[in-house]
Amino acid sequence: MPLNPDYVGKVYSDKPRVITAEEGIAYAKATLDPTPSLLSGEAIPPMFAVNPIIDVAMQVCRDPGLGVDLLRLVHGEERMHFGRLLRPGEMVRPESTITGIQNKASGELLQLTHRVWVDDEVVAESQSAYFIRSPKPKTSSPKVLNKPKTPARPEHHGAPIFNVEVRIPDEQPSAYAKASRDFNPIHTDPIVAQKAGLPGCILHGLCTMAMAAHQVVTHVASGDPGRLASIGVRFSNLVLPGDSLHYRGFKLSSDQGEQVVGLQTLNQRDQFVLTKARAEVRN
Repeated sequence: MPLNPDYVGKVYSDKPRVITAEEGIAYAKATLDPTPSLLSGEAIPPMFAVNPIIDVAMQVCRDPGLGVDLLRLVHGEERMHFGRLLRPGEMVRPESTITGIQNKASGELLQLTHRVWVDDEVVAESQSAYFIRSPKPKTSSPKVLNKPKTPARPEHHGAPIFNVEVRIPDEQPSAYAKASRDFNPIHTDPIVAQKAGLPGCILHGLCTMAMAAHQVVTHVASGDPGRLASIGVRFSNLVLPGDSLHYRGFKLSSDQGEQVVGLQTLNQRDQFVLTKARAEVRN
């Protein structure tokens, strides 16, 4: 069943809830972020904003009138903007709006804008693109989703301003599921993951993105997560426990207001995991 275009513009909201220091600490640990202010509970990680968003985003995807098939849904892109960091003890109210539905050659694109409110202030905003693949007839040899991809050509050139290798621990998909409250079973149940054509449990794309944000904060923002203004990526490949990710940053521009950083994230097979990636850092 195709997505219902009449739902473009519909707004979904969830009940307010209080953010705790313990939740922020768990998110920092689940994204391998050792920033002292985050591990102490003094501040909340920027990307933690996806935690309060998850419930309202699932309201959208489970709305029977919209017609999303969750078994065919893939998170394609994410762009996040941060007005400021959330603080422990604040009451947040998440909201999602359907901003677009597009027909593509191999499926449909569902576009959402999420906002995290504290009183009358939008503290964080994100744009999500979810791709709903067209159903394909079953064959005797089903397609495996982790088919190796040809290494891509670099999106940025020149010497990187940082180049960091990070190994993905075996327990990270489970830890991130708890910290983000994203319990999609392809990340936590190997049987479900294999039924989906995957080799096993895969890491959440948003976790890979959060680790990229941490590298930007560390190497460009002098370790101050409050200086991260935005980050956006396209999810281009699977990440499995045991993989090694190479995070590289490239200076694109700088002025009195902010610095713009291009990002490359590749796995140990020299394949891009995140593409079309860039971040903005307040000076």
